[in-house]
Amino acid sequence: RDDPANPWPGLCGSGRAADAFTSGIEGPWTTRPTRWDNEYFHNVLRAGWEKHRGPGGAWQWRLAAGEEPLLAPSAFPEQTSAPTQRVVMMTSDLALAYDPSFRAAAEAFASSPAALDSAFAAAWYKLVTRDMGPHARCVGPWVPPPQPFQFPLPKPPPEPVDYAEVWAALHKGADPLLPAADAAALAYGCAASYRYTDNQGGCDGARIRFSPEVNFPANAGALEAIGKLRGVKKVFGAHLSWADLITLAGHAAVAPHSGPMPFCGGRTDATDGAGSRWLQPLSAPSSAAYFKEHPTGLTAREVLAVWAAASRAVAATRRPPADFFRWVALATPTEVAEMPADLRVVHDDAELREAALDFASDPAAHKALLAKAWPRLMSLGRFDGPASSPCDDPAATLMLPPTDAPAPRASSH
Repeated sequence: RDDPANPWPGLCGSGRAADAFTSGIEGPWTTRPTRWDNEYFHNVLRAGWEKHRGPGGAWQWRLAAGEEPLLAPSAFPEQTSAPTQRVVMMTSDLALAYDPSFRAAAEAFASSPAALDSAFAAAWYKLVTRDMGPHARCVGPWVPPPQPFQFPLPKPPPEPVDYAEVWAALHKGADPLLPAADAAALAYGCAASYRYTDNQGGCDGARIRFSPEVNFPANAGALEAIGKLRGVKKVFGAHLSWADLITLAGHAAVAPHSGPMPFCGGRTDATDGAGSRWLQPLSAPSSAAYFKEHPTGLTAREVLAVWAAASRAVAATRRPPADFFRWVALATPTEVAEMPADLRVVHDDAELREAALDFASDPAAHKALLAKAWPRLMSLGRFDGPASSPCDDPAATLMLPPTDAPAPRASSH
């Protein structure tokens, strides 16, 4: 405050280099601190360390008298009279020698510099890459093959199915194989696992078939819904992935409210649910943040549109979209008190209530937004480069329902 340009000048000499205040831990860990090698692990495993208070006043460890000293060059030779300084350890360093699993790793790195190099390269790559998402987002000549932490997926079916035929199979017979509310909820749960902060999740891989994702509270009823689609999957076999079938069934359920939408196939199926371990979504809207800060990165209005198309609570009202939005926005106090909690969130928030009224007063605008937001949600997590998607190519999409297809039946939504 007294000297804004130099607020922390220090009271010890110049306040810099050897005169700087530190954590209290003073000293290097190896005799060659600026050189990459495995000496640190040799030092950790060495016997003869004793505890003492360092020059900074903190407890640390040094080699006891009688042990061959370990000396490193002084960090600031121009400011000190001593040309060398003693190698030190902290308690957390020496703990590596006493924990069986860490000691085994320390011994391996001490005996093999190549093992240390390899392990460090893999760990560093994981550290700086883990939030990038799938391997397809990485570019450059030094990109290694897909790593386990990237949860790589198998290649999609080499000969994709005719999606118009799958569409027809989903609507074969007097009633849809899967009620629209269940199909929309299944597809929404599968795709809404996407997290834009680290590009993990999404319906590519159809991990919703496996634990833990199938057991998330948000995905209640998913296992039963998947079971009702097994007949269609059996007809088309390996040419149709579960991921494409789930999203196509959801597409068919939403189409009566959105009109024709682009469908982008070519998804593949994961062999396990490992990629869902850290992706548990909110089970239902408990506050307006569900819509305004949705992990998929969709806007609040987009989330409101797609959520209303997929919510079983909305389907249970048996109201067409415009009627539902008008009712939820203008509900009487008695109606609000009787609403499920997630519907009441929409009513109670001014921004969401305004959006609902806009959807009610302009059904065409709501329909257009849903037709844009739903395919976008279904394609999240699919990458063909750092930011591009295989669905960016118009040739990769198909408008569904086909113009000559029978109108989809929405059994309960």
